[in-house]
Amino acid sequence: MREFITIRQKAFFEFISDYNKDKPKEQQIWLDLKDIAIFEYIAQLCTTEHEKIKQSRIIINDTEYTHITYKKIIEDNPLLYIKAKNKAQVLGNKINKLVKVGLLNKYFSQEKGSKTYYTLSSKGYTLITEKLEGVSSKSDRGYHSEMRGGITEKLDNSKYNIDSYNSKNKIERIKYIYANLSFFEKKLLILLGNLQKHFETYNLKVNTYKKHLEVFRGLSSKYEEEELITAIYARAIKAVRETSNSQLKTIANPNFLKASMEDLLLEAKEFMEYEELDEESIETWFYFSTDTGDYLDYISQIDKYSGEFIDAAGNSKNIATLEEDVFLMREYLKQFGIELISEIKSDTLNDAIKNIPYEIMVGRYFHSLLDEELLKHWYSIKTLDDFVNFYNEYLKTKKVNYKYLKLQLMEKVSIK
Repeated sequence: MREFITIRQKAFFEFISDYNKDKPKEQQIWLDLKDIAIFEYIAQLCTTEHEKIKQSRIIINDTEYTHITYKKIIEDNPLLYIKAKNKAQVLGNKINKLVKVGLLNKYFSQEKGSKTYYTLSSKGYTLITEKLEGVSSKSDRGYHSEMRGGITEKLDNSKYNIDSYNSKNKIERIKYIYANLSFFEKKLLILLGNLQKHFETYNLKVNTYKKHLEVFRGLSSKYEEEELITAIYARAIKAVRETSNSQLKTIANPNFLKASMEDLLLEAKEFMEYEELDEESIETWFYFSTDTGDYLDYISQIDKYSGEFIDAAGNSKNIATLEEDVFLMREYLKQFGIELISEIKSDTLNDAIKNIPYEIMVGRYFHSLLDEELLKHWYSIKTLDDFVNFYNEYLKTKKVNYKYLKLQLMEKVSIK
């Protein structure tokens, strides 16, 4: 049984009022407190890292779905008072309302018996993570204090509560938010992170990523996402190159970005033609023209910037680790008169997120440097294509120990 139930009444009321706005009465769907309590409970299970629940999940179209039974919902929430003989139908109707208004997605499987799986929509996740307004009491955030032997103890809803702001739940939120971003939304996230130091240099107030995402999604209904991200890359490169406060301000403030998008699209087209760039090469150029070593994490809290990313294995990595590893490789290669290609950092970050767990991939890089025969190939690596071909031919299947190889490399670099 859940000990606490927290409901963000204001946020959900505003959401459902907006959903029903302009709809004829017969098409409106309204939610009550029981509906929201059910949603909050499903959301908690969909975002927890509890091993037993993780084992019940499946992947559908690159999205993680969690198996949840009606029986568990009713048993863990007795105050729902679903006493009717047709409990399943009553509960099913309430869950279907949550699906219809766009808070949940549902998947029905008959592979191993009939099972229903759930995942949160991006809107559903936003509603459970956005900051509370007008709340001052800790009990309203799911906390409770009681005296035991003269000691005040602060209890959270549970070890895996989605309302908890403790470090153990940080990665859960990062994983879920990142998993539900589109390919180009992920690019936007990294882009903004790369610009943080530049924003700070000019004392520019930066809106939350949540606000940028809302504007980006609104614009994507009118333009192609690839067009939008390319236009922002072009403006960022020009702004950094020309040290232009006003040009950076356009990106820092999503409202300015929205108002200026037509101009940015034309500007990007002219810029790419003049510089002979395509969509891929402008992205690479952006990474290294704005490189400060500070990237955006895939969000510990929806509106906070820090410095982490989630690799293909679901492991949280700090961007400082990537910076350090690239530095080690560069310094080691210098001893042999070899220059490390500049694209290595952005390519590693991209591959670690999408394809290969970070430590496996970088461990293979380290191995190639410490192996005399493989090291010879680095003399002929001049482009990213050269590196990719080298990796695929000689490193793709290597089993490595990242930590051991890194220590070896650090010793050799320190000798110099």
